[in-house]
Amino acid sequence: DITDEATGRLIRGNLMDQAEGKDYANVWEDLINGRVTSSFLRDVTNLQVLDVLCGQLDRHGGNMMYKVENGNITGVQGIDNDAAFGTNVDVASTLDAFRLMTSRIVWIW
Repeated sequence: DITDEATGRLIRGNLMDQAEGKDYANVWEDLINGRVTSSFLRDVTNLQVLDVLCGQLDRHGGNMMYKVENGNITGVQGIDNDAAFGTNVDVASTLDAFRLMTSRIVWIW
């Protein structure tokens, strides 16, 4: 159980249930067709850097929620972070994963 400091509301269950936005299955066509904004690209880049710093090696399209406004993807929120802060993470593997994620995202656009 976690208490939301802003509202005092008690949150129970999986925190991923609290993530806002659409899942990958509902936005993949928008991604492929380039219906994204610069704020989305900034959010993805920030998430990639954070994932590298945290050793999060399990980031993929299905581990993000996408904010959509007026038919364009405007933001992203990472979910399913259970692979972060692993005890057996090495820097080389983390950087390889970052390169792979980056090459996939650049390919989309």
